[in-house]
Amino acid sequence: MSQRKIVIVEDDVFIAEQLNAILTDLGYLVTGMATSKETALEIIDQHPPDMVLLDIKMHGANQGFGIAHHLNQHSKIPFIFVTSFSDNNTVAEASLLKPLAYIVKPFNERDIYTTLEIAFSNRTKQQQFLTLNSDDGRFNIPLMDILWIKADDKYLEIQTAAKKHLHRSTLSEVSNLLNPHTFCRVHRSYIINLNHVTYFKGSRLKIEQFEIPVSRSFLAEFKSKFEQL
Repeated sequence: MSQRKIVIVEDDVFIAEQLNAILTDLGYLVTGMATSKETALEIIDQHPPDMVLLDIKMHGANQGFGIAHHLNQHSKIPFIFVTSFSDNNTVAEASLLKPLAYIVKPFNERDIYTTLEIAFSNRTKQQQFLTLNSDDGRFNIPLMDILWIKADDKYLEIQTAAKKHLHRSTLSEVSNLLNPHTFCRVHRSYIINLNHVTYFKGSRLKIEQFEIPVSRSFLAEFKSKFEQL
């Protein structure tokens, strides 16, 4: 299994270096360190990590909340708040942003280890199924079984190796439920499971014997994700 990648967002250089040393000792790969919202988002967007350790108050403002909101809206990359603040108002506001955990400073290596292991374990369990609600009830589709998802008018065709599921929704809504490291939008009408791609050259992509269109606007993102598999 490849090393899990983590970005540290912390304006106190001493604490950032402490986290970096702990994470490295624990076998994680720190792919970036940032001291501000702007730098953090640039690092995260260029090289998406598996987790972000996120300070809340930086340079006198709650920049961490802004970063968390951006992650929830755009990338769905999970994050853990690491902060000195544990008052009721801060915790209540933080909980609305749905972090995987909340670490209060000062911390030690055991705090970081146990929090990350539980967070990654829970994240993996959450990502095993695509859960959809319909008039017929609630059903789960194993993510590993999904080949592609196609938009067809007001419905989505969710294609697995065994069958095709129809669900009334949009690609944008469903994409927010998918792991961005495994699934990729390649066309205005298609999201594909990268693990099932059997052929790719130029702008031609195949999953099993089916050819999936790849539009120019999504080609660069697809190539980047496909090369990282």
